[in-house]
Amino acid sequence: MKHRSLLLLALAAALAVVAVSVSASPVPASASAAIPKCTTQEGDTFLDALIKAPAARPPKYARALAAPAVADPKLQQALRALVTAATQRLVPEANATAATAGLVDRTTQFAFPTFGRCVLSSAALVAPWQSPVLEQYVLGLFESIAGPRAGTGLTLSPYDLWHAHLMVRRPCRDPALAGTTTVALVFHALEYPKLDADAFPYPLGFCQANSTVVYSPRAMAQRNAVWVASARTDASATTAAISPRLYLIDSDTRTGVASVDDTLGEAPFYTMDEARLGVPLGDVYYVPGTRVAVNLRTSG
Repeated sequence: MKHRSLLLLALAAALAVVAVSVSASPVPASASAAIPKCTTQEGDTFLDALIKAPAARPPKYARALAAPAVADPKLQQALRALVTAATQRLVPEANATAATAGLVDRTTQFAFPTFGRCVLSSAALVAPWQSPVLEQYVLGLFESIAGPRAGTGLTLSPYDLWHAHLMVRRPCRDPALAGTTTVALVFHALEYPKLDADAFPYPLGFCQANSTVVYSPRAMAQRNAVWVASARTDASATTAAISPRLYLIDSDTRTGVASVDDTLGEAPFYTMDEARLGVPLGDVYYVPGTRVAVNLRTSG
């Protein structure tokens, strides 16, 4: 009886050791690697305000622009594919090329137009979006910011608006946005103002030659536009429609919040840095007479 009791005690001790060992075992790398990382960005407060503000009452540094409609089911599908692919870029050790491969049609790559010695694109070859409806939608975004119908005074040209920067983020700080991925495009207009000894004495290289853009401090302060699209991408994700927003940013507006004011940029260029808002994914290009082109990053 005594020996049996000792045996049972020894068996119980062994089981306890096994239980502790199992509970202390780390999660396999393959399991943790499937979870997208949340991000903490310098421009979180700026972007959170754009996302959470009522559509009719944007932050004081933003003016809502009329963006193309998104009711088309095919466009909704394309926007969700964009958000999903962008989310995969936040998975540790993810293959950047594989994560976003389905977004563009690399079988129809082409050289983006050059203008004399001016080369606008950051890659020799660019590709159109895989989805035709997404391509038309992004074209509509460019035309909503600049051109005769936009009412902003901006133009679509190699000197003015011709590109945007694509980025993604999943905020860590705001519980209300937990599990939500935001994809954004940061458009930069008035890229190459005309060189002027008094008004704009800043040489910007070959692409500035023969510029027709006359520098104005007030106009330059409104050279940035931001498009945001958010959707839940965690276990509680739904098929609710994605409702993007498009804003023209007024960088002359000061809020008193350092992180927001720093994100707005400073004179004389007022360039908004997309890396303050999220993880850069690539660039989008358009000039009249070409297709909307994309150059996605293959690393980072």
